Amino acid sequence: MRFSFSKQGAVNVVQVEGAMTTAELKPLADALKGKVELGQPKLLMDLVAVPTVDSATLEMLIETQETCRRRGGVLKLTGLNPLCREVLAVTGLERRFEFFDNQLTALGSFAT
Repeated sequence: MRFSFSKQGAVNVVQVEGAMTTAELKPLADALKGKVELGQPKLLMDLVAVPTVDSATLEMLIETQETCRRRGGVLKLTGLNPLCREVLAVTGLERRFEFFDNQLTALGSFAT
């Protein structure tokens, strides 16, 4: 798994590529936490290039969302494939996150 950050106004966009699995999550989780601790709690995670997620990924998403909210921000998700969306639906987590089909729509949602 690889990831990179870009800044769009007040929003940090993290582009993730590859399977998000337990063994590879720590660097991403640490980077996300670092952004929030620096006073940048508005995050958009683009998962268009992520084929699968596991339970550790779900836990990391929940923890990141809670950290963002404590700092007055939010974590939003974009680009999820049908399998990843189904995993979130089956686990009941889809109601915890805002989902968008593309970055442009997702970024626009931060303005409201």
